[in-house]
Amino acid sequence: MKLILVNIYLYTVTIFIYIFFFPVLPVIWVLTVPFDSKLVVLHQVTGFWGFLLFSVNPMWKLTVIGKEKINHKKVYIIISNHQSFVDILTLFQIQAHFKWVSKRENFKAPILGWTMRMNRYIELERNNPKSVPHMMETCRRNIQKGISIMIFPEGTRSRDGALLPFKEGAFRIAIENKIPILPVILDGSSKAVPTKGLMIKEKQNIIIKILDEIPYDSFPSYNPGELKAHIRQMYLDELSKLR
Repeated sequence: MKLILVNIYLYTVTIFIYIFFFPVLPVIWVLTVPFDSKLVVLHQVTGFWGFLLFSVNPMWKLTVIGKEKINHKKVYIIISNHQSFVDILTLFQIQAHFKWVSKRENFKAPILGWTMRMNRYIELERNNPKSVPHMMETCRRNIQKGISIMIFPEGTRSRDGALLPFKEGAFRIAIENKIPILPVILDGSSKAVPTKGLMIKEKQNIIIKILDEIPYDSFPSYNPGELKAHIRQMYLDELSKLR
């Protein structure tokens, strides 16, 4: 009975936050866009929205390791493994300014998609090779403005928490734009939401571990495929340590 009440509370509060908070974003956009071309303020408010949605859940506990390693004056390609849709809420907690690269389907979703378009996050149509050059060019323009890019190199979320193969896009962007990579490790979020049904049945610890940045000059290879393989092995090693 207690578990049922917790879930009722959770979904009720989540719906309330969505309904109350979403109208705030267009107002923030109108007030700040004339002098905030990077949309830093809007991203921060969106991140606070994500923080609220995460923090009201008594079933989730978040631990962030290495936040001090982020140099907010630098432009990064930020990469993270992907275990759940909860990862989006979770990664806002690193409190860095970036533009998400996300699949087109997310931009079509009510509320979520509108929020992403207001923030000028970067759209990618999976399984459409013609979409990739446009995504790469949009990333390049943001990098030139001094904005970091956040990418899930697996391209989709893992169903069981196991690390999927990496795609080359994030590493090609880092190489072509000569900017550092900031690796972020996520673990625990794959069990934060039920695979069947809607009821969250157990508490879950979610960990974010921010590793040392990898400067462009120290890339072990300037070949995207080789760099991808090197960093994926780093992720496998780090996930093994966390578990």
